[in-house]
Amino acid sequence: GVAFQHPDAFLSVPEREREERCWAANSTDLRQVDGASFIRCTLNIPVLGREHPFMWGIWAEVPEERLRFYWERFDRDLTTEQPFAGRIANEIPVYREPALGVPVLVRLGGVTARATLEVTAAHELSAQQREGVSDQWVFEVLHRYGIT
Repeated sequence: GVAFQHPDAFLSVPEREREERCWAANSTDLRQVDGASFIRCTLNIPVLGREHPFMWGIWAEVPEERLRFYWERFDRDLTTEQPFAGRIANEIPVYREPALGVPVLVRLGGVTARATLEVTAAHELSAQQREGVSDQWVFEVLHRYGIT
């Protein structure tokens, strides 16, 4: 898969201002930027004929109370919690349509698993989650990101 290390909003803050404008809770999975809250997630896409999905490691913008809930219970299995609404917080340039801001459902994970996303709007990502992608598509995406 392909992983984004930060939400796009974090990268838009000049480095010299990040200490003042950004919060990370000593975690690589939680961020706040100018009051907006983000959780690092995976968006899984089935690969036709394969057991394991292709995974986008992306960020979701979520309500602050959901970030706080997740942070306070980070070391627990949260798979039985109700999913909640969020929005994709990274632009994914392989898609014709913008991915940034696309609505998703966020499902919190187990102790060692990141939250997962389900696209809830009409978007190429939603179609791929339903229908899957080919090995060729995966190869082209990985090649585009310099992963071989």
